[in-house]
Amino acid sequence: ESSTVSTESRHSSSGKSATIDVTITLPDDALASEDVMLTFSVVPTSGGGDTYASQDLRVTVQAIHGMSGGAPADDQTGRSDTTVSFPINVQNDGNTLDRFRFSVISQTSQPGWGKHFETADGTVVTEVDIEARQSVIMYLVVSIDGEEELDSTRLTVRVTNLGDNNNGDENNDGVPDNQLEFVFRAILSNRDFAMDAVIMNSEFDLTRSENLVLPPGGVATYQLKVMNTGDLSDEAIFDISGLTGIATRTLYFQGLEIDGPISVPKGWGAYNSTSGFYYMGNSPMIASSEDKIFEKMVEEGIQYSHDPIIYYAIVTVEIEVSSGAENGDGGILEIVVTSVSNAANRSGKVSFSLSVETVHSVEIDRDIEIEKNITFGQLQQTLFEINVTNSGNTDSEIKIQTSPGLRGWNLFLSYSAGADCVNNGDHLICNLEEGEVVKVIVKVTPPGGDSATVADSFTFTLFAEPTEIELAGRENIELTVNGEPESFGFGTLLSPNVVFGIAGAVLIGFLILALRKRN
Repeated sequence: ESSTVSTESRHSSSGKSATIDVTITLPDDALASEDVMLTFSVVPTSGGGDTYASQDLRVTVQAIHGMSGGAPADDQTGRSDTTVSFPINVQNDGNTLDRFRFSVISQTSQPGWGKHFETADGTVVTEVDIEARQSVIMYLVVSIDGEEELDSTRLTVRVTNLGDNNNGDENNDGVPDNQLEFVFRAILSNRDFAMDAVIMNSEFDLTRSENLVLPPGGVATYQLKVMNTGDLSDEAIFDISGLTGIATRTLYFQGLEIDGPISVPKGWGAYNSTSGFYYMGNSPMIASSEDKIFEKMVEEGIQYSHDPIIYYAIVTVEIEVSSGAENGDGGILEIVVTSVSNAANRSGKVSFSLSVETVHSVEIDRDIEIEKNITFGQLQQTLFEINVTNSGNTDSEIKIQTSPGLRGWNLFLSYSAGADCVNNGDHLICNLEEGEVVKVIVKVTPPGGDSATVADSFTFTLFAEPTEIELAGRENIELTVNGEPESFGFGTLLSPNVVFGIAGAVLIGFLILALRKRN
C-alpha cells in the first residue's frame, strides 16, 4: 500500500515501528508446479547505505483440478472379426498434472464384445498422465464379434480424474464431477466406411506432406481434398495433433470453422472448374453415375458451365504461428480424416512440417530491357522501370539504391504511385508486405557540353536489400545506356564541333591565299 514509511528512532518511546500491507495476485494461468521467491528489503530513503533488513517470501500455487472432453464418433461400423476405434479427446482443465483412468462400466451385448483402450501410437493402456491444460486422444477399440448383419453392442465408458477427489454431482447429470461419461455403439456390417485425404496445391498437384517456413505470427493456408472411399454416403471427422503451443490449427469447410463431422456424399457431382466448387442447392447435387449426374445437369441447365466429377469435399487448413514463437521452433502437424462410422481406418493422413524462421528476401525482376540507346542532343533522358518484390515471409523494409553517376551521367530514383516508399534523394526506403511489388523508376540523363560530342556507354548498378539484414540479402542488376553524338551532314559522320573545326580551318586557308595574292 506504500513504498515508504517514517519511524522514530529506537530511543523513542513510541512510533518506532510501522506496518505495510502487501497484496500479491497470481495470474489466472499460474500452474501448481510453479513457485516464486519474493524478496522484501528495507533501505534508507536518503539513498546509499546498506540494506537494513530483508525477508524472503515463497509463493506457491494451489492445485486446481478440472476436466472436459468429447467423442466425435458415437457409432462405428465394421466387418465381422475386425475392430473399430472410438476416439476420445480428454482435456486436463486443471493447473496440475493428473492421471486419468479409462474404463468400460457396461455393455449391452452378452457375451460382451472384446474391447481395450490404446493411445494414438497403439500402446494398450488404461491410465494416462495429462499435463495441466493439455489434452490427449485415446481410443476405445472394440472387436466386431457379432454374427448377423447389423448386430451391435452399446458400451458406456467412464474417464476418471484420479487426482481429483470431488465425486459429488453438482450439475445433477448422474455422473460424478471428477468423471466424464461417453456412450458408443459398435455395429456389424459388411459395408465399407472409409475416408481419404490429400493436400491439394492445385487440381493436379496432390501430396500427403508439405514443408513450410513461417515467421512468428505468420499464417499459411492449404486445401485438403477429402474423398469418400467407402460404399455409402458418409460423414468425415478430423483428428488433429502436433504444433501445440507453437501454432494454432483451424479447419474450415464452406467458409465455416469445422467443429464436428462434415458430410461427404458418395457419388458424382457437378463441378465448376472456374469457381472450384460443386453445384449446390440445399446440399450437393449427387448422382450414382456419370450419366445420371449429366441428366441432372441438363435439367438444371448447367451442362455447359459444369463438369461431371466424382464428388469430394474441399477443406481449408489455416496454420498461424504464435507471435511468441521463436526462430528455430518447429514441429509436425498431422491431420487424420476418418469416417464417422469407422475411425479405425486411419489411412487418410496428411502432415505439415513447420519451421519457424523469419526470412527477409528481395527479388528484382530481370525480365526487362537492360540496355538502351540514346542520341545526345535529341533525347535528354531515358527511363528504366524495374519491379522489386518482397520475396521473404514477413513484412520488410527495403532499401533501393543505384551506383553513382559518372562522366556527366546523372541518375534519379522514383517509384510508382501508391507505394509505401520514402525518397531520400540517393535511395528509396519502401515498406513492403510479404509478396508485395513496387515499381522503381530510374531516370538517366546524359552528359552535356563537350562530353556530348563523343560516344559513351554508361553502365550502372541498381541494388535492393532488406534493411534488417543489409548486404546479406542484397540483389543487384546492371543496366546500360549507350550514348551517340548527334550527327550533321557528310553522311551523318561528323559532329557539330567537328564541322565547326573544319569550317574554321577552311576560313583560315582562304585568308592565307588572299594574303599571298596581295603580296
